[in-house]
Amino acid sequence: MNGNVSFGSTMSNDLQDRNLDVSKAQGVTPGAANTEFAVVHILNRVPITIVGQDTTNGGVLYRGTTPWTKTTAYLKCTTASAVYNAILA
Repeated sequence: MNGNVSFGSTMSNDLQDRNLDVSKAQGVTPGAANTEFAVVHILNRVPITIVGQDTTNGGVLYRGTTPWTKTTAYLKCTTASAVYNAILA
């Protein structure tokens, strides 16, 4: 591979430099902590995990109680109203 594995240079799922089977998502979590929300993804399979994440207020994203599907993952966040980036694999 010689160092050519990349998530890409932005949070877009359209970039040609993205060469991993992942889906990127951005958004804002609900106004109450630990409230489930849906994240639509492009994997066309059920994701196995959250590979990477960051939030603006230190919140941690984690798996919700609704089963994930080929098009949607359900997450929760430990803080309210967190602007987030997440990578699902």
